[in-house]
Amino acid sequence: MKRGQTGIIGKILLFAVIVFNSCQPVDQEPVAIAPPMAFDSVRNEIIQLVKEEKTPSFSVAVLQNGNVMWHESFKHEKDTTSVSISSDAQYPIASLTKSMSATVLLKLVEKGHISLDDKIEKYLPNSLKHYARDSVTIRELLNMTAGIPHGWIFFDNQSPYTSLTNDSLLQHYGMAVFPKGIYEYSNYSYGIIEAVIEEVTNKPYELAIKDILFDPLTMKNSFVEPERTIMDKNIESKEGNMFSPKFYPSGGAGVYSSLSDLILYARLHLNETDNSLISFATLNKLHYDKIYPTTLTALGWGSIPLDNNMTWLVSNGSFPNTANSNLTIIPEHNIAVICLANRDYESSADIMAIKISDVLVPGFAEKAFAKMQAYEAADAVGLETLNTKFSTWEGKIQSGENENHIELFHKNDSLYVSMDKGEWQPIKYATIDHQSIIRGGVTLRLKNPITKQLETSSGNINILITENILEGYFSASFTKEGDYDIAVPFYIKADGKNKIL
Repeated sequence: MKRGQTGIIGKILLFAVIVFNSCQPVDQEPVAIAPPMAFDSVRNEIIQLVKEEKTPSFSVAVLQNGNVMWHESFKHEKDTTSVSISSDAQYPIASLTKSMSATVLLKLVEKGHISLDDKIEKYLPNSLKHYARDSVTIRELLNMTAGIPHGWIFFDNQSPYTSLTNDSLLQHYGMAVFPKGIYEYSNYSYGIIEAVIEEVTNKPYELAIKDILFDPLTMKNSFVEPERTIMDKNIESKEGNMFSPKFYPSGGAGVYSSLSDLILYARLHLNETDNSLISFATLNKLHYDKIYPTTLTALGWGSIPLDNNMTWLVSNGSFPNTANSNLTIIPEHNIAVICLANRDYESSADIMAIKISDVLVPGFAEKAFAKMQAYEAADAVGLETLNTKFSTWEGKIQSGENENHIELFHKNDSLYVSMDKGEWQPIKYATIDHQSIIRGGVTLRLKNPITKQLETSSGNINILITENILEGYFSASFTKEGDYDIAVPFYIKADGKNKIL
């Protein structure tokens, strides 16, 4: 798909130089670029968010045809956790990191160091253990069609209740639980991408991304969490900084960046930088390369066609209570919109980015919100489709060496589960999404891989239904008193027994 020559984004809502300013009660720095009057309505909404302290600060930048046409930031004057903020203030950008990891990896492809169709075993031997898929490609990891669950906090008895390295995670809990082509939003996929980058470059991820992306773009305020030595007060929300590499892989959600740096990153993806950094052909691949047209993700970017003449490219992310970031690009119009909030209040950065884009391209918001609503509606339907399948499935649920017998029973559009011939219980809130994945909540007695004891575990079941097989995983949550919950994946596979007529 070619970009237009005139004019101007994961998952829908997978979902910039910027200078902070405030308005009564918020002060304006004189060097901020005032927005055109067309942005007044959106600007007033942002000011109101800050005045009501729904987010302590909010920053925005708009680029069009190579020019920064608006950059401005707002901070509540009573917010004592954010002083002396500037365009260089560093924020956790959460899953916006994924597009950066993808950019780094595509640069390695461009240099001939790796191929998108390589199997990960080439770089990480024996990386998929205990589970169904024999192999996964780099392209599938980037597109999140590798069947890798979303979770990241997987432990074993060698490192109880502590953060594990990428190598340990891969060695003990590497997995691929769905057949090819199933889209599953996944931090863990990008943890594996991080490990591949480290293997290919022979450098820690934080140094590889610095050398390949940050330094060439002169992104002087961007870094990966483990690398940080000085805490910038501006990245703290009133709840404190909730980000921790213990819970998120660096390659999936570990980057901090500033608004001024994100302008430089946006220019790269608008093809406004030196082509020696990354070629136009590589950018096109990053933005549009999908294995399956029905998926939202193209190599780390949300890539959503809104009509025949307009694509919504989006890289966004959020940490609960801490941050929401959004980089929206409308390539056919040479437009980029950056919104950062240091509290994730109702996805305010995502929503404002859509509204700002609508000012530049009338009708954009209507199309974008319609896509979101259609996706969400298709992603949560009832169990009626099971009426053409089976009433009973029987198989196993396992994690590593732990294995139990499991049965599932469908009746009256409800789904029930039983372990080891025990009591039947309903799967709560069970739905089937547009990919035929049954999702719902359940509580099971399972052996905790850490304590080696049977414990009650609440979690989510995610199982794909085909003609006569259920296959997927149960994300078990074990709680240690006074600590965080520990998520452990249990692989499920069950064969259909009684055909529904």
